[in-house]
Amino acid sequence: MSSWFHFGSNEPSSKSISEISVQELKERLDRESTLLLIDVRTLEEYENGRAPHVKARIEYQVIAAEIDATQFPKDQPIYLICRAGRRSMVAARELADCGYLNLINIKGGMNDWIKSHFPVIKR
Repeated sequence: MSSWFHFGSNEPSSKSISEISVQELKERLDRESTLLLIDVRTLEEYENGRAPHVKARIEYQVIAAEIDATQFPKDQPIYLICRAGRRSMVAARELADCGYLNLINIKGGMNDWIKSHFPVIKR
């Protein structure tokens, strides 16, 4: 099935995609700050506030086309975050279709990150 077909759903559609909360992400980042966290929001959203440790910003609409330039291994865990978790799930589905095997969507995205009073970096 194509990613477009699943756009209205926030549920993972692939065995290579899992979801975690922002609390779980924060715990993992506290243990291992080198996690590959990709922000899929627009540049304006990103500059208004991002989670620490973001390794790349690739907008969700172009992630499939641009991810190969990064040369991330297809079996490396890739954490994806957006504003609320919807666009990052679309991006995860696109990456799963490209053969990426270990994708983690952040439920609630930056909205929940900010509500949890976790650190935010601006510009």
